[in-house]
Amino acid sequence: MNWVLWRFDPGGVARDFSPYRAEEVGALRRTPLGDVAGERRRLLEELSQNARP
Repeated sequence: MNWVLWRFDPGGVARDFSPYRAEEVGALRRTPLGDVAGERRRLLEELSQNARP
């Protein structure tokens, strides 16, 4: 994930970004994402609510 962020959007990485650690990724992988479409909708809604005018 760290490589993807820096490779494809280096200007979008926040100055205070803390790279993902192996422990964090491992913990997230233990809980698989079951409803991908639902989670995508939820995230898009959250982004639209937090978007700056």
